[in-house]
Amino acid sequence: LLGTVLGVRTLTIVRSAGTVHKVRAAQRAARFVPGFTRRMSVATTEPIEKVIAVVNAYRPHVINGYGSYLEVLFRTVKARGMKMHLPGVIAYSADAMTTAGRRLIEDEFGVPVLSAYTAVEAFKIGFTCEERTGLHLHDDLTHVRIVGPDGENLPTGSKGRVVISNLVNRGTVLLNYQMNDLAALSGETCPCGRTLRLLRGLEGRVEDILTLADGRLVDPRSVHNVLIPEGLLQYQLIQHSPARFELRLATVDRDTFELTSRSVVPSLQRLFGPSAKIEAVYYADRLPTGPGDKFRAVISHVRQCEDREWTERP
Repeated sequence: LLGTVLGVRTLTIVRSAGTVHKVRAAQRAARFVPGFTRRMSVATTEPIEKVIAVVNAYRPHVINGYGSYLEVLFRTVKARGMKMHLPGVIAYSADAMTTAGRRLIEDEFGVPVLSAYTAVEAFKIGFTCEERTGLHLHDDLTHVRIVGPDGENLPTGSKGRVVISNLVNRGTVLLNYQMNDLAALSGETCPCGRTLRLLRGLEGRVEDILTLADGRLVDPRSVHNVLIPEGLLQYQLIQHSPARFELRLATVDRDTFELTSRSVVPSLQRLFGPSAKIEAVYYADRLPTGPGDKFRAVISHVRQCEDREWTERP
């Protein structure tokens, strides 16, 4: 896609001090020969104007990041008519990008979008095929099974829960780990010529992008950066209207909930603006899952109509 191998400039837009930074630091410390790829990173917590300024100054060939954040980035550039250097390719992982977001980046900006199926428990699981027939699996790195409710393997083509075994980490063996993702294995041969198995219909960490009353877009990762205090077991943010939010918190006990809510609600208020009304609700143990036993941490029941009036989604 880039037409070059040496001197590729990569910009990674992720949460500061995240797993990617730790892994890259370990790689740099252990590497005898320097890598050919030059890398720079910027945090998702930075103002979007600063992120765009970094992109324009560094002029990366590749931009990596969370799917939801990169979608917000390009939507903001289009909505505000901002000037941003366009990379040769966009690569995302960690969470999903909507189909509309992918089309926006590819059709209107002309930048190919690739995705990788990754996890902290097994760094590389699958990658986008240029034929767009699905995700090719890294069978030599991570073994993938698709199982039903009884834990037994499902036949090819049947959608079920993804179960992985990490074949690389021999220090901490991880076998038959349920990812809480849904997908199906394909039995078809890919036109690209690879013989690696294909994964299709992946439903992973799908979360909504929040559109506020003033038109600003907020990606789920920005919410996550606020909701990571100690003692918080699980959270779910639900947008009922452009300025009304329900924050569900599962904590170790009621006292921790009171302490946590007093900490995170003002932070969300600053993120969403002074007009936002945020109601914190206490849950013990864990939060309920949605259809297909999937959990979504950020949900919006609001859509923006063509006439700019706000309505609740059915």
